[in-house]
Amino acid sequence: MARLGPAGFGRLLVVLMATLLPGLAEAAVLIEAKAADGPVRVVVGLQAERVLVERAGREPVLVDLAAGEVFIGRGESAERIRLRYRPGYEEPPPFRLEAFGPGPVIAGHGSLYYVLFVEDAVCAEVLVSSWMRPFVDPAIQALSLIEQIEQPASADRADACGQIPIATLAAAGWPLLVGKLEAPELATETIRFDYLPAPDELQVPTSAADVEPGAPDTSG
Repeated sequence: MARLGPAGFGRLLVVLMATLLPGLAEAAVLIEAKAADGPVRVVVGLQAERVLVERAGREPVLVDLAAGEVFIGRGESAERIRLRYRPGYEEPPPFRLEAFGPGPVIAGHGSLYYVLFVEDAVCAEVLVSSWMRPFVDPAIQALSLIEQIEQPASADRADACGQIPIATLAAAGWPLLVGKLEAPELATETIRFDYLPAPDELQVPTSAADVEPGAPDTSG
C-alpha cells in the first residue's frame, strides 16, 4: 500500500471529516496574518483546491491548484497564468531548519520553536504549528506559485537570507510567526477551520486574459 504524503493525508482527513460533519463541504480555512508590508488574508477551500490570497496594495490572487491556473485581479481586468505547483522550482540555498523545543501560544495555537540557518548564519526564527500543515498545504502551494511568478529564478539571490521561500519556512508546519517575538516579519493573527466563504469568494473569473508566466504587476 502506497504511503500518503502530508498533502495526501490532509485531503484524506478532509474527506473523512466532510463525511462525518455536516456543512464542512462548504467550509474553508481562513488565515489572517500581518507581514512586513501589510496585512495578508488567505482563504483555502477544503474541497475545491482553490486558494484566495489578498495582500495590502496588491490585486487579489485566486489559485486553482487542481486546474493549474492562477488568476490575478477580478472582473473584466483579470489575468490568467497557467502554472502548476512544482516543488523545487528553483535550486534553494543550503537552508537548515533546526528544532529548539516548544514555543509560546500564537493566535490560540501552541507552537514549536525552530531556527533557520544558511550554513552557520541565522536567517530567521520560526514558530510553527506542525499538526495543521496538511490542512494549510494548499495555501503553502498557492503562496509558492505567487513567489514563483513575482520572484523568478533569475532574480539576484546574493543574499540567501533575503528571500526565504514560504515552502522553506513551512517545512516543519505552518509558520505562525517568523522573526523576533517583539518585532516579527510575519505574524499569524487568526486561523479558522470553520470559515464559510461568500458564494463567489472562491469562484474563478468568468473571463480572463491569458498571460505568460513572468513577473506581472500585481499591485493594486
